[in-house]
Amino acid sequence: MQRAVNDIPSWARGALWTAPAGVEARPLAELARDAGLVLLRVEGTGRYLGPDVHDACDELGLLLWQDLMLARFDYPFDEACFVAELEGEVAALVDGLAGRPSVVVLCGSSEVAQQAAMWGRPPV
Repeated sequence: MQRAVNDIPSWARGALWTAPAGVEARPLAELARDAGLVLLRVEGTGRYLGPDVHDACDELGLLLWQDLMLARFDYPFDEACFVAELEGEVAALVDGLAGRPSVVVLCGSSEVAQQAAMWGRPPV
């Protein structure tokens, strides 16, 4: 699917970033770039990435799609304690990602509508 960014036609070939913690980021990011990828998604089922991954993507010109860690279906959004903790988590994440040229998407929830459909429930 082709889209335009600032009226410039663009197309993104990407993959999930699924490297385990402790693996050196730069060589993996270089492999992604050398394979012709331009977009890496950090899905909301794992963990937030460290600055080494962001540094490598910033330097190599790779784009990042960052999901919040909200990839499940049944969060207690009616509980004030949970909401306050989530607000703090999101604020810290945004502060850490601010100014990163690689971050192009910050997704508030991932696959929640898909999960509802698979369970035969109405979307939330």
